Order: sequence, then structure tokens, then C-alpha cells
Amino acid sequence: MYLIINKYLTLFLLLFFLTFISCSAQPNFKLGNERLVDEEIELIRDKKVGIVINHTSVLSNGTYLVDTLISLKICDIQTIFTPEHDLFGDVEAGKLVESKVRYYRGIPVKSLYGKNKKPLQKDVKDLDVILYDIQDIGARFYTYISTMYYCMEAVVENNKKIIVTDRPNVLGGARFDGPVLNSNFQSFIGIDKIPVIYGMTIGELALYFNESILESKGKKADLSVTKMEGYQRDTDPKIYFNNWINSSPNIPNFETAQIYPATCFIEGTNVSEGRGTNKPFLQIGAPFINSAELLSELGKFKLDGLQLTSAEFTPVKMKSASSPKYENEICYGIEFKITDHKKLDHMKIMIVLIKSLLKLYPDKYEFKESHFNLLSGTDSLIKKIKAGLPVEEIRSGWQKNLKLYSEKRKKNLLY
Repeated sequence: MYLIINKYLTLFLLLFFLTFISCSAQPNFKLGNERLVDEEIELIRDKKVGIVINHTSVLSNGTYLVDTLISLKICDIQTIFTPEHDLFGDVEAGKLVESKVRYYRGIPVKSLYGKNKKPLQKDVKDLDVILYDIQDIGARFYTYISTMYYCMEAVVENNKKIIVTDRPNVLGGARFDGPVLNSNFQSFIGIDKIPVIYGMTIGELALYFNESILESKGKKADLSVTKMEGYQRDTDPKIYFNNWINSSPNIPNFETAQIYPATCFIEGTNVSEGRGTNKPFLQIGAPFINSAELLSELGKFKLDGLQLTSAEFTPVKMKSASSPKYENEICYGIEFKITDHKKLDHMKIMIVLIKSLLKLYPDKYEFKESHFNLLSGTDSLIKKIKAGLPVEEIRSGWQKNLKLYSEKRKKNLLY
């Protein structure tokens, strides 16, 4: 008997209307998925489609893309594939979702964040095309882009086609920074040789990935990117995100998405990144930290776009964090209040924060080195921080690779 996920649909609709998102923007702006429906529908007409989506996969008017395609009866959606956090974005980070039998509006739902992270040959053999439409947040270690990469590999291996519907980059499409991934540290939180902040739209990133897939597989994916209309990469990204949905359980607002590339590195330490509270990534702390002391140390550096204040919080078990660091213990630390997201220097914030913690608490602060290196995409960052090198000397170490990345990136820009 089909297991119809009505209870999940009800939950989704409730969350959707309570925390409605769309890329609400300029009058002449259109998302890639809207252009697919309005102008490029021939790409999927009469095709057997596997659609890679989650709760962010909506048109600007709030309509769920899969519902729109079902109502149009334009194609045969055979399978829904879901990334980390699953179809409705309510599964906590890192929790695997196995592909037991479940359905959305009669369509089988298969997880790509379980035992298998790439569509299997049996999953795609009867498909004509895979359609990818998910909102990313512009950071290399946010795993939705890794799911896209694996889907692109799957279409190469099975001689299928993939369509990526383009969306704005939450961090903006112009800035890029951080260590470029060293292939020795490739993982699901670092899938390709890009910096921490990659500075491309998801469609542009797909084009970039295709160059890497050519190198590894000997051929490119048959890829189509449905471009946005009216998108300007230098425009303040906030205008495209006037209404926000949790892109994942611990990214509850635009401000969190803005600080995330800096404070996510705290995951690779024994300091709490704020999971288990209502301000994940916007506050960090531990029982051994003295807030005033840490604020004083950080005050020695110029961190534009931020106001730092003391924080006291107690992480507790919740749906978005079933086992947070320092569960039920009082943590002391700092809260980040963004005053101007356009001035944020994520990599400087990250280095200054970690150097300060290491300096103030050398006997209590610890790195979780393997995870920190996977976040960094290299082991050189942690070595240089431990060696006490100045901020700019640390940053200079990735400039050569960043310049090479910049040249490759340029070739794939659509706007």
C-alpha cells in the first residue's frame, strides 16, 4: 500500500504560510524556474523527469514548483529526489534519511542524503532528464551543491540530461573568498575545487562543476541552465530575499545566512556554534569563555559590518539539534549583530575569532581537526592559526589558488 505523506504535506503548508519565502525582487525579475515554466517548457515537455527539490523549490508567487508542473500536466514526474534536511527542510543537519517507500502526491520520494548520496542507475534508467531547483546559500560546505554535483555525475554515467533552474546567491554573486579546496580534503562538505565563498549563482556553479566532471569522467553532463531574468550580480542580495524561509533548520533568517560562512567553522572546535538555541551561528560560546574578555580581544581588530555583544545561553535538545554541544550547560560567549552585511569580511571574522579563542583559552579550547580541515578544504589553515601567524599572512596563503579560481570562474558567469 502506498504511504501517502499527507501529514508531511500538512506540516509543509503550515510552515510555508507561516514563514513564506520567495525571491521577491525587482518588477522585471524572474527566477529560473519561472522562466522554465513560462518560456522554456519545451525542455521537459513529454519527458520523464526526476526532480531534485526541497521546501525552497517555489516560484516567486509562493507556488511549489512540483505542484505547478503536476497541474500543467506537461511532463511525467517519476521521482522526487531530496537533499540533506529532506523534502520539507525539517530534518536536522547530518541526520541520514533512508529511502523507504513514501510519496508526495503519488510521486515516489527518494532521499539523496542516506546510504546513497548519488542517484543510482536504477533510479535514473527510465528518466529522460533530472531537474534541479533548490536554493543554496553560497558557501562550499552547504551540502545542497554537493547533491547537485552528484546528480550531474549520475547523468553523465547514465547518458541522461540535467536542467538547473537558476537562483540568486544569498551572499551576492560578486564576492568570493577563502581557501580553495585541496582535493585531498574532498568530501560531501567540500565537493570541488572552489573557495569557501564561491561567488556564483547555482546555475553558474553547475557550469563550473561541469568542467571538473569533464576532467574526472572524460565528458561533460548534458546540462541546460534556465537563467534568471533581470538578475544583477552586483545588486544587494537582500532585495531578492525580502521574504525568507529556513533554507535548513539552523538557517532561520537572512542574517544567519550572512554570518554562516564565518561561524560555521566553530563546528570544527569544542565551542558551541549556537545549535540548540534560537540563534544558531549568530552566537557562539562555551562554559569556559569569559564574554568580556573575548569581546576585549576581538575589539583589537576592525570587523566591519558587525556589532559584537556578550551572550549567555544554554543549548537544549530540539528538533533541529538532537545532541547540541554543552547540552543543558550555561555557555558564555558573544552574539553577532549584523549592521551592514555588504561590509562583512567572513574569512577575517573567522580567523580573528579562532585566533582569539586559542590565545585566551589555550588549555581549554580544542580543534576537532579532521572536521575543521574538511570545512577549510585544507590542513594549512589550522597549521597557520596554531603557529600564531597574523591574519593577513594567513590569508595570503590562499591568494594564488584564489586567483586561478577567479579565472576559471569568469568563464562560467552568465550575468
